[in-house]
Amino acid sequence: MILNEIKIAWRSLLKNKFFSLLNVFGLMLGFTGFILSYQYINRETSYDKWNPNYDRIYQVGLTSSEEFTDATNAMLAPLLKRSLPEIETAGRKIIYSFGTYPLFGENTVLIKDAAVIDSSAAHIFQIESKTGNLYKSKIQNEATLVKQGIAEKIFKKGDLNFDTPKSVPVLSLLLDQHERIYGISKNNGLSLIDHGLLFIKEPEDLFAGEIPFSYQTYIQVKPGTNIDVLARKIDKLYHDKIVPLSQTAALSQGKIYLDPLSNLHLRPKNGSNTPYLMLWIIGIVSIIILVLASANFANMIMAQADKRIKELALKKILGSSRWTIIR
Repeated sequence: MILNEIKIAWRSLLKNKFFSLLNVFGLMLGFTGFILSYQYINRETSYDKWNPNYDRIYQVGLTSSEEFTDATNAMLAPLLKRSLPEIETAGRKIIYSFGTYPLFGENTVLIKDAAVIDSSAAHIFQIESKTGNLYKSKIQNEATLVKQGIAEKIFKKGDLNFDTPKSVPVLSLLLDQHERIYGISKNNGLSLIDHGLLFIKEPEDLFAGEIPFSYQTYIQVKPGTNIDVLARKIDKLYHDKIVPLSQTAALSQGKIYLDPLSNLHLRPKNGSNTPYLMLWIIGIVSIIILVLASANFANMIMAQADKRIKELALKKILGSSRWTIIR
């Protein structure tokens, strides 16, 4: 029975080629839009999900007068790591915000997304080198990584193994400053820590005195930690130990909040949730388009079948067999 109906539908499509092609094309566009929307939504919601500690990583921020900021004091992360046993580790990140960072090699490359993180943040976000051990000796306490594409531009092909660090001029050739590159960043997947140039070093002495509130602080908590209780503990510790030393009045009066890693890409508390809303809109619209395209195609098939009802009835009255009708 199903095979017979398929034959009838197929013949109907052949008799109305333009109308059929138009409806099939609409259905194809509906499916294509739905698939592309699904791929985009899946990509945007997959940031850092590859991290085995994804559900235990939080960003520490400050809120005051219904405003949120992710800028925290340089002393906060080491203090949390020392003082609270619920926190396995705490790390810091600071974006290089002085424009581009030039690297001079075989080609000149202007890095627009350089950043500094400490070793604890590197551990939290699973930062590794794809060209061997990140640290080349026991006494080494810092390292610098670049992305694959950048390494291919500033080094010769034979120098990409990084058995030893490679020194390149930086910032300006006139200043004669060099940076030692220790390897190529391993691409684990989409991540918040995704920078063309990444300095891994303990940065207390770099900026702490000049910019007291400039770091993003991340913590990795132990399994089963009560986050609300932990937030209150951090807030008390912050006001007891750091606020008395702070010279920034507005932020020093703020209250600590914890933002889970799952929120940081699409709807961070210190930013806009527009990307998150756009994903919902894209998903809903793509489903509506798919349903309308499918309904239109089904309606076309039913309309073509209705046109043959009288013809089929007349053939049946005249004694045609079922096989003769569908043949």
